[in-house]
Amino acid sequence: MLAMFSAGSVAYQRCMINPAGCDTAALARTYAGSALANVRRFVTRLRAAHLRVRYPSPDSYYGVVVTATVDSAGVGSVTECGVDGGVLYQPLDPANPADDVIVNDQLVSSRDVWAMRLIDGAWRRVSYRNVATWTGVNRCPARSA
Repeated sequence: MLAMFSAGSVAYQRCMINPAGCDTAALARTYAGSALANVRRFVTRLRAAHLRVRYPSPDSYYGVVVTATVDSAGVGSVTECGVDGGVLYQPLDPANPADDVIVNDQLVSSRDVWAMRLIDGAWRRVSYRNVATWTGVNRCPARSA
């Protein structure tokens, strides 16, 4: 379950970096239901507005799994503390990063609970619930090596 949870984070981050080249098949392998619909809507909005995200360092986007469980009905739950220090921007001239328009560069950390379901033999994120959000500060543990 955790391997697919991690793969979902990677697929999402890659779509944020390059929405026009988003691997929607990778998203569909790791997300389903309302979680997949929400990610697809967000990527569509980024594409339409010609926005993308860059991450200044490896520590500007990461998640730490706090708990992971599977109940007797086979429903998984992953609680994650996530850090997003990505820079949302609009590139005016792709050859000239100096003219990029910064839309949002605020650091946000959050604690979310993701519901996971085994669908066609693979764990997928199906929904999430935000427990807490902190703006301007990283309240998550350091990422593990």
